Amino acid sequence: MVDEPSVTEDLTQEVFLRVFRGLGGYRGEASFKTWLTRIAVNLCREYMGSMRERKWASRVQLDGEDDMDFLASDLESNQCDPAREITRVEVRQVIQKALSCLSSDHRITIALLLEDRSYAEIAEITGVPVRTVGSRIHYAKQKLRKILEHYVKGNEP
Repeated sequence: MVDEPSVTEDLTQEVFLRVFRGLGGYRGEASFKTWLTRIAVNLCREYMGSMRERKWASRVQLDGEDDMDFLASDLESNQCDPAREITRVEVRQVIQKALSCLSSDHRITIALLLEDRSYAEIAEITGVPVRTVGSRIHYAKQKLRKILEHYVKGNEP
């Protein structure tokens, strides 16, 4: 949900601090995994909201160093086709840019869907009805399709 590695690390630490502090309030009505994920999603929403307030939400953060390290190690070991790896990195960057164009609610919903969460789990984590989850997924896919079609025609996402 957050593309900047240092921010992701900070948010992860904060999630576990909140989980630790909130253990006494965990009632067991939802699975622990769902409860933990909801805390993470809420924290990411807070972060993305603060970014939007600062007008940084449109700024794309790519994890290019990790991609280049991965590519360099594969090239050194002669285990990959360089052209294929470059294409893989480019596709990943385009998809990250496209996802960054979605609203935070749509991005969170798609991220949870990509984790193979059911609509019911996503609804419980995000605190919205299952029908809203379906609607968000539908509209997020439509927007992603438009963004990616735009890119295929030679324009930036």
